[in-house]
Amino acid sequence: MSLAFVHNDSGYRYNNLGQYENAIRECTMAIELDPKYASAYNNRGASCAALGLHEQAEKDYAKARELNSKS
Repeated sequence: MSLAFVHNDSGYRYNNLGQYENAIRECTMAIELDPKYASAYNNRGASCAALGLHEQAEKDYAKARELNSKS
């Protein structure tokens, strides 16, 4: 299990708890460790959208789709 996976998983869990700032921080760490981690972009996008940061959310969703067309 990679460290990027651990941070992304934490971000996903924080997002589900409504702790969006923590989720963004964790997903950003995952992206820094693995810039090709589509799921981390997708999860960060969801947290950004929940906070009304729609421009950043769109960028993250677009990057996730670029890296993995199934995202």
